[in-house]
Amino acid sequence: MTVPAPRDESVPPAASNGPGVTPLERAIEQSDNALVKRLDRPVKQATRVTRWVQRQKLYRVVTNYNLNDGNLLASGMSFQSLFAVFAALVVVFSVAGIWLTSNAAIYSALVDIIDRAIPGLIGPGGLINTDDLLGLGLYGWTGTVALVGLLWTAISWLAYTRQAIRSVFSLPRDSRPYLLQKVVDLGLALVFGLMLFASAVFSVLSTQAVTWVLFLFGIDSNSGASTVAAGAIGLLVAVMVNLVTIGSMYRILSRIPIPWRDLAGGALIGSVALSALSVFSGWVIQAASRNPLLATFAVFIGLLIWFNAICRIILLAASWIAVSVEDRGVQLHRMSRAERLDAERRARLVVAEAELRDARDEYENASWMSRPLSRRRLRQAHREWQAAREALAEASPTGAMPAPTATRPTGRTGVGGPL
Repeated sequence: MTVPAPRDESVPPAASNGPGVTPLERAIEQSDNALVKRLDRPVKQATRVTRWVQRQKLYRVVTNYNLNDGNLLASGMSFQSLFAVFAALVVVFSVAGIWLTSNAAIYSALVDIIDRAIPGLIGPGGLINTDDLLGLGLYGWTGTVALVGLLWTAISWLAYTRQAIRSVFSLPRDSRPYLLQKVVDLGLALVFGLMLFASAVFSVLSTQAVTWVLFLFGIDSNSGASTVAAGAIGLLVAVMVNLVTIGSMYRILSRIPIPWRDLAGGALIGSVALSALSVFSGWVIQAASRNPLLATFAVFIGLLIWFNAICRIILLAASWIAVSVEDRGVQLHRMSRAERLDAERRARLVVAEAELRDARDEYENASWMSRPLSRRRLRQAHREWQAAREALAEASPTGAMPAPTATRPTGRTGVGGPL
């Protein structure tokens, strides 16, 4: 549920008891104690500051995040991602390991991108040795079954992420069939994997291009300028990968028709925040290893903390978009065919109830000459009302008839009058 911006109400004068006066201000106004009266001005100033803070977008973004249990959702996402990332690594490197072995530069760039996104996972001093990744192989029926299980674990994180993002937008669960969702998640997982390879190739090509340009100007590839250029390229690649990934999560994975302007702004904020978070990656891992009780599991604890921070940023950026869309009055929820049919049935019942009330009142107030015609209209209205109730009951999961709200006992035969 998004938080609309509060109205810009000025603080009323001391003698006012209008709707803008807080209970504390009213209590101070009604008090005869001189000491309490001295609190009147500070309280009004605090109220003015509080209302100003509540009008700020950042406050409303955080409030919307908390109202939709953002921290709880992020915790669930981070726990699932710990298993999904290991499964994804096994799947990717077992399938593409042979090709990566023959392309050392692309393999090194891919490892650097993953290490920048998830510090402490692979590489020197990481949880997984890079040599072990190239030795992965899943062959035969046993390997196929293991590959399917790992792939299922990897794409399950996408399902958790979709539901978490939709919850931040206060939208209902995805109504598509379960198997269809899994097929779409599999396709998105493959797209994200290909995007990682594409970013690795782009990183290698751009680094070589910069090195060639520096060579034309007589600058050594090991110089400070070359190092700075390589770092800038790596940061740019990380920002672009995060931007495309987050934007795809919000609009494609979560199936939310976010306007492109709002999507670009929120995804860019999340992408920059994730890239900035990578600067503190070493501090996060070290903070987890300082506790002697957690020394044995320092890497796992550090990864959990890291994943939790990433998931919070993803959901906070989603909350930013949700508030932006709410401020512009854009309706994001598009009813499915089943929801539209249910709304039509309910609308039909409301109209039938109104017509039945009108027909009953007309019959009760009709003269003896017009009573036969009124009775006929009442019977037709009652049949339509009964048909609308039955149609709604048939579509209900329980099959229960809706409670009658349009009629009342009149002491005559039938519902609402003699039928």
